[in-house]
Parts: sequence; structure tokens; C-alpha cells
Amino acid sequence: MTASVIDLMVARRRVLVRVDWNVACDEAGTITDDFRIRASLPTIRLLRKKKAQKIILAAHFGNPVVRIGEGLERTVAGNRRLTFAVVAKHAAQLLHLPDINPKLVILPGSPLPAYELAPDLILLENLRFDSGELANDPKFGRALAALADCFVNEAFAEVHRSVASLSYPPQTLPSAIGLELADELSHLSLFVDKPPKPTVMVLGGAKVYDKAMLIDTLLKKIDTFLLGGVMANTFLAAQGVDLRRSLIERDRLEVVRGLLNRAPGKFILPIDFVWDRDRALDIGSQTVALYRRYLAKAKLIFWNGPMGWTASGRDRYFHGSEAMAESMSTSDATTIVAGGDTLAVVDRLHLEKKFSFRSTGGGATLAYLAGDDLPGLVALERGKSKS
Repeated sequence: MTASVIDLMVARRRVLVRVDWNVACDEAGTITDDFRIRASLPTIRLLRKKKAQKIILAAHFGNPVVRIGEGLERTVAGNRRLTFAVVAKHAAQLLHLPDINPKLVILPGSPLPAYELAPDLILLENLRFDSGELANDPKFGRALAALADCFVNEAFAEVHRSVASLSYPPQTLPSAIGLELADELSHLSLFVDKPPKPTVMVLGGAKVYDKAMLIDTLLKKIDTFLLGGVMANTFLAAQGVDLRRSLIERDRLEVVRGLLNRAPGKFILPIDFVWDRDRALDIGSQTVALYRRYLAKAKLIFWNGPMGWTASGRDRYFHGSEAMAESMSTSDATTIVAGGDTLAVVDRLHLEKKFSFRSTGGGATLAYLAGDDLPGLVALERGKSKS
């Protein structure tokens, strides 16, 4: 069992904390959703309360273009919008620090420059400015580990990836999971262990293969799957329904047919749509009424993926997702929501406090529920225990 940051001895020690601060920004570079930053703040505050000598935060931001051999200075110059300058200032404000204009500093031995939020709190520059992060390069990972005396993984949204910042620090440092990561595992395990009946999964959006693998793993444990978006289109097409020009993942039809054959009664599919130019772009009012009846009886609900076409930005295709969010927000069930587009629906409606739990993960959440080995968690389990 991986130790918790609560039990980690950090007084007068340097602590490397891998957080997930890959936040959403608009064209002007303004942060539009700081949920992931806020989720990690309790762990940061705990480490400060426990008198850690220095807390070194590490994260990535976006997908910078890194050309082999060009050097860090040129990489930063070519990816100015993906530096942590704005994020560092925002984090300082959220933590109510005296100086909300962090200065750039160089830590001895660090492969990256850093922002000093406070004398005891440092944020390394974007990890992906070094190609070693995504390459899972041991040299880069060990250089990060050498900056600290212990390690905390507070980046649930990244644990499904093999990256240097998660793979190598646990090999040499006493390690633990953060408060948010522990909360993620606690809530998501409700579906993996013995979920209460009835348990309902609402799956929309695309990524049919990933969600089909999730369904395959949990088919015996989940009572009902309510489908929308490209998920629903692909399941209906697998049954021979003509959806005209609607988006369908045709290369997944055989996988879907296999699931339908195994448990046909568990999949509840749309019975009407909002159409535009021969494309089904949202679930219709009759489907909303049908889905609400299942949600009203549920004891445990998981939602990932919108019901309609969110890329359009049109409210016309928002009704299905809005109805799902509102139904869950008034439910007595334990309600868990995951995925960027789905969280955006909840936030837009200001219903975030009405859900039992909002997962910071997208792909990581689906991978955990599907029973996949998550490299970031495997590294912790194989690494050093707390001390």
C-alpha cells in the first residue's frame, strides 16, 4: 500500500511534488479553468504546515515544440505562451502569498529554471521544455529526484503516462501520494469493488475504444449504461440503425457488437435526436426523459463525455448535457464526473458543489476504471516506502 503524504516525514526536508497544472487558457493566455491547481492546494498547505524546508512543484503545461539540440533557451523562446509565468502568479494569488509576482530562480543542479512563489515554495518551469520528460529519460528523471529528499505524487491526471517526473523519483526517494490523488482512488474504487445497486454510467463524447474497454471491464458490475454523443451513434450503428451523416467510429463497430451481444439489456440508447443537416448532434427530449428515470433510481453515478456536439459552441446542442447535469445535481446518489468537456458543462451551470466528486483525470480516470496498470502508480508501489 502506497503511503499518504499525511504520514510522510517532511520537516526540514526538501519535497518534490509532481502536480498536474495543465490548465485551460484562452487565446490571450488567461487561465479559464483553475480546477486542477485548486485541487492540489490542500497538499501544498499540508506540507507547509508540516514545516517542509522547501516544496518544489513540478508540472507540464500544454505540448511545447521541442527540437533536439536547440537548447533550453531557444525552446522557451519558441514557446512563450507555455511558460509557467502566468500559472505561477495565479497560484501565488490562490495561496494568498505576500508576493504575487514570482521571480525566476535557478536551483543548483536543476535541469530547468524555476519560479519562487515563496522562500519555501518553488515551481519548476514547464517539464516538457525538456525532451527527457516525455521520453521517460532516466537522466532527466534522476536530475529531478536529486533536487529533493522525498517525493509526493499529486498528479492523478498523469499517472497513466510513462514520464520521467513520475517514474524515477520514487526509485530513490521516500514517496507518498497526495491528498487529491488519494481522494481520486477512494472515489473511483467505488466502481471497481462492490458498487451499490443500481449503479449507472453515463458515457458520451468520442474515444469509443477507450470507453469500450472500460465497459468490458465493468460490464458485470454496472447495472446500466446511458450513452450519448459518438458513443451512442456507434452503438446504434452496430445495431444497423441508419444515422445518415452522423459521426460514427466505424473501426470500433465489431468491438461494440461484442459488448451488445454479451449484455444487450444494459445499454440504454437514444430514442430521438436533435438533427442538423442529417447529423445527430444531441439527444432529444424523449431520450432526456428516459435517461432521467434511470438516474432517479441510481445509488451511484459516473459521468464522462457530453451528450451533444460541444465543438460547435452552440447552445442548441447543449440541452442533453445540461439535463444530465441537472438530474445528477439533485440526485441522492453518489455522483462522480470526469473529463474536461464534462467538467466544463458542470462548471458552466455552476453545479460543481452539487456533485459528490469531480475527478481531475480524463484518460487516467478511464484507464483506472478499466483496470489498466498505471505507470505513475506502479512506480510508487515499486519505489521506496515512506520514512
